[in-house]
Amino acid sequence: MLKRLEILSCNALESLPSNISDLERLEIKDCSSLKSWSTGNFPIALKKFAIKNCTQLDPVSETMFPHNNSMLLEDLCLCNWTNFSNLLQRLHGFSLLVELYLSSCYGLKHFPEQGLPPSLRALSIEDCASLKSLPKKIRSMKSLVSLEIRSCPRLDNFPKYGLPPNLSSLRIWDSKKFRPLTEWGLHRLTSLREFSICGGFKELELLGDDDCLFPHSLIKFSIARFPSLTSLCKVLENLASLRHLSIMNCANLNVLPSEGLLEKLWHLEISDCPLLRQRCLRDRGDYWPKIAGIPCVEIDGTYVYRQSLV
Repeated sequence: MLKRLEILSCNALESLPSNISDLERLEIKDCSSLKSWSTGNFPIALKKFAIKNCTQLDPVSETMFPHNNSMLLEDLCLCNWTNFSNLLQRLHGFSLLVELYLSSCYGLKHFPEQGLPPSLRALSIEDCASLKSLPKKIRSMKSLVSLEIRSCPRLDNFPKYGLPPNLSSLRIWDSKKFRPLTEWGLHRLTSLREFSICGGFKELELLGDDDCLFPHSLIKFSIARFPSLTSLCKVLENLASLRHLSIMNCANLNVLPSEGLLEKLWHLEISDCPLLRQRCLRDRGDYWPKIAGIPCVEIDGTYVYRQSLV
């Protein structure tokens, strides 16, 4: 009995096989001519389903779903597939879904009114150029621990509907219409361990003027493409648990956090930050005595040195 099927780069394939009703894992990638599903129901036992770069594939019809919506789907990946809407409309009923990855779904503007399943733990959205908003009920999604959004330029007024309360990882890259960071309520995310942000604040010189912007729980902080940012000296001061600090493409950044915070780091990464690079030169820069005790220091892709943490 077939449980797993992967179809990769079969450009002449036009239809899926018919004997897939018992599948638990189905992955279809780079099948440019694939158009039709097999006859019968959508595999009810399916736990992982991934479609990537199959732009001609027909939508999943209503008759293919079980009447009671009793899907066992846990992991769903939709990438560069035009006819995703029928499946997306039914997401709320997938009560076991824990991971959802959406990429290059150019027709996606809004999520269904019903929202996403409360079981969801990880949501990644990438290169969805028409997306204007996240689900309205995202703030009440207590199971969601990982949220990643990349290259969604029309996402308006993020985070318009707030953020899930139990996030441990938040990564926001290359979106443009942000609310000020001071309005995100990040300090209330007491489980947040990793925060990564890239772009979106071209004019911002300071992230904030106090040390209450981020939660004390933060272990890893990454920031990139803040061309006007000049200093990180205040907003990170209360992060006693911070161990990894990454700074990239911040041309005017000239001031690191205090020595008290730097000496607790395990890993410091600086890339394409010319002013900081000069100040962190080994044995020559004025910041060198403050960062010399960090076990791993990486500048412009080169490890200045690495020490054993043991």
